[in-house]
Amino acid sequence: MKDRTEKIIELIRSDRSTDAPEEAIKWVKNLYRTDFAHAVEPRPLLKRILAALQMDVSLGTALQGERATQGTAVRTLVFTVDELVIQIEVSGHSKRFELIGQILGSSEPNLTVQLKGAGVVKEILTDDGQFQFSITKKGDYSVSVLTDASIIETGTFSI
Repeated sequence: MKDRTEKIIELIRSDRSTDAPEEAIKWVKNLYRTDFAHAVEPRPLLKRILAALQMDVSLGTALQGERATQGTAVRTLVFTVDELVIQIEVSGHSKRFELIGQILGSSEPNLTVQLKGAGVVKEILTDDGQFQFSITKKGDYSVSVLTDASIIETGTFSI
């Protein structure tokens, strides 16, 4: 037993490895603290809101009262939540589509817009609330607007 203890002591003394970085040690110690949850700033709860589709003028359909037989060249979708309006226009052909939109009625200066479908794309809005995405695949998509207190989602629409 004594030989084994002496061997362990000898191994400890001959160890030339370096200590872990200070940040790593602090992080591991925080794992075992009982108040670790308070050490990290808590994220506020976000309210998830589904915007209602108010208008969908599809490609090739004529608007009410429109006399042209070709209809519109752009699909227009309008979603609303209280005073917030999300207007989306989809144009393009079979290989490339442009999704151009704007958010009206928001008092927040910088909002994040997400396009969900074939992957997630994020884009920060400009001062006038406009956004634009290029889409290369047909499929089902939805748009989300992230504010400080909520996530406003459109329903799924097909392109």
